[in-house]
Amino acid sequence: MAVFPPAGGAVNFALDESLARRAATTQRRLVRVYGWSTPTVSFGRNEAATRRFRAAQFATAGVDVVRRPTGGRALVHHRELTYSIAGPLAPGESPRALYNEIQHMLARALRVLGVDAEVANGARSRSSEDAACFAGPAPGELIVGTRKLAASAQWRHETAWLQHGSILLHDDQPMLSAGLAPGVAPAVMPAPATLVECLGRAPSRDELAHAVIAALEATGQAAELVNASELSLDPSPFVARYRDAGWTWRR
Repeated sequence: MAVFPPAGGAVNFALDESLARRAATTQRRLVRVYGWSTPTVSFGRNEAATRRFRAAQFATAGVDVVRRPTGGRALVHHRELTYSIAGPLAPGESPRALYNEIQHMLARALRVLGVDAEVANGARSRSSEDAACFAGPAPGELIVGTRKLAASAQWRHETAWLQHGSILLHDDQPMLSAGLAPGVAPAVMPAPATLVECLGRAPSRDELAHAVIAALEATGQAAELVNASELSLDPSPFVARYRDAGWTWRR
């Protein structure tokens, strides 16, 4: 099974947008699993990043920066397994119900790999504007014990939806502090859970892809794994936007 090779932030998020548009055309749920060619910080679609971070600081540290199409807060992509799932919009489909469905499916897939993952319960609370994505688990997020294992976010556009997320192999989130603006204190973050800590090894992208497809099909959902050899998934119409500093640093 061919999965996507590691790529930079602009290409990865352009591919995710292409995945969503293809899902609308095929009327199927599509899955891809990928990695990162360089440490990359991504900001949420509407996050006010310019108050806390500086491009020059990240550049000096050798960290790429991109703004993703989905919401949420800043996080570091580096040593992780990244998934994206896209599908056609159904009339009256609830974003929260869809998010919860995907999260429970991912928990089942991770349990197949041997990770004691579950979905956090409780009432959803409003997070601080300055909170990093891995500052702590919110209800509906994937946890091991009380510690957050994965960060996921969703985007709905025209006739399709996209959900993608980072499942940590190692904890690289302290790298966020490298880009802080002068005078901004680092956020205090509890250590997240990691797959290497849970399993004593780093599972491959192939393993996660197989587990996610099997978990989707177990729910009766038709699912297709999209791989790097498929020319129909073309990031070129979107990659310029994700490379544009005006988009990345627009807020």
